Amino acid sequence: RQRADVVMDQCGLTEVGQRIIGQLSKGYRQRVGLADALVHEPELLILDEPTIGLDPNQIRAVRQLIKGLGGTHTVLVSTHILPEAEMTCHRVVIMFDGRILAADTPENLQQLMSSRSQIIAEIAAPPAELRECWAQMAEIEHYDVSPCEGNYSRCSLTPRDGVDLRPQVFALARQRGWSLRELTRSRHSLEDIYVQVTRPGEEEG
Repeated sequence: RQRADVVMDQCGLTEVGQRIIGQLSKGYRQRVGLADALVHEPELLILDEPTIGLDPNQIRAVRQLIKGLGGTHTVLVSTHILPEAEMTCHRVVIMFDGRILAADTPENLQQLMSSRSQIIAEIAAPPAELRECWAQMAEIEHYDVSPCEGNYSRCSLTPRDGVDLRPQVFALARQRGWSLRELTRSRHSLEDIYVQVTRPGEEEG
C-alpha cells in the first residue's frame, strides 16, 4: 500500500485517487498503467506507443513522466511516432524487417546524414555575384540561389563530403561587405534518418 501511494504521487494520480479508472480521461488511464507497472520497481519498463491517442497537453505530461522515469529505470519505448522518440529518448534503435540497422544517440545518428546537410544563407548581394562565388568554391557540390524579401537572396549550398561551409560563407560575406541575416546548417529529423537507413537507394521526395 505504501508503494502504491509512492507511484500514484510519481505519476500525478493523487488528486484522482478516489475515482474509478473507467471514468478517467485517456491521459490519466495511461498514467494508471504506468503506475501499475511501477509498483514492483522493475529494472526495465517497456512502453508501446505510450502517447498515442492523447491530446497535446496529455502528450507533454506523459513525455515528462517518461523522462523522469529514465533517471531510475531503463525505459524501452516502442513507437512509430519518430518525433516523439527524438524528444523523449537518449538512445535510438532503428529496426526494419527484424534487423537492427542503426543504434546510437540521436545526435550521433545525425552524422549518418552529415553529407546531405545543406547550408542555408540569406545574403543581400547581387545574385550573379553569389552564383559566381559558389561556382568557384571547390567545397560546394551543388548550389541554388533564389530571391527572397527585400534585396536578399536565399542560397542553398550542398557541401562535398559533409564539410561545414558556414565559416567560409561568413568570411566571404564580411570580405565583400555583404549583409548576412541567416546562416544555418539544416538538421535532419529522425524520420529523415529512418528513411535513409531503411531505403538508402531511393531518392528523397
